[in-house]
Amino acid sequence: MRWLYVLYVYLFCFMFERSDKKERGATVVEYGILVSIIAIAAIAVILIIGDYLETSFQGASDAFPD
Repeated sequence: MRWLYVLYVYLFCFMFERSDKKERGATVVEYGILVSIIAIAAIAVILIIGDYLETSFQGASDAFPD
């Protein structure tokens, strides 16, 4: 798990490194677009596999006696 902490610190420093204000604004917009795309993709995947998972869990639930 140490590698995860190192990665987090590296990304945090990379995001907030000193740079020109124009570049910082552009970087914030780019990160915002990236987060939006990831969120849309996650929602799409959940919607696509949601019915399958619901059916699978319902089948497993029905296998147990009441």
